[in-house]
Amino acid sequence: MARHAHRGKSMGPYRAYHGFGSRLWRDRMSLMRVRVLFFGQLKEIVGKGQDEAELSEGARVEDLFERYGRRFPRLTEFRALIAASVNQEYAEWRAPLRAGDEVAFLPPVSGG
Repeated sequence: MARHAHRGKSMGPYRAYHGFGSRLWRDRMSLMRVRVLFFGQLKEIVGKGQDEAELSEGARVEDLFERYGRRFPRLTEFRALIAASVNQEYAEWRAPLRAGDEVAFLPPVSGG
């Protein structure tokens, strides 16, 4: 009985310290990381060619772009012209993301 004395009782400070049952713990467990690539003008706007982003599970390509659009408002000017890819295949904006995915945002190709 002494071995399981904590069953049915509050774990008080232990629970709070280790985050068990807290919202922070649950939120942390439902996050995923994706690699993000920017090309052409988009790379210039963001200031780097690649980044890593942490998103909630169930996030979509459009959610990721929206996040960068808030940080770099000039990106939103290109939204209608940008193509997105996930793991080197073109993807729809509403495509779901998974942990470890590589997402690339591709600007319109210019030339003639």
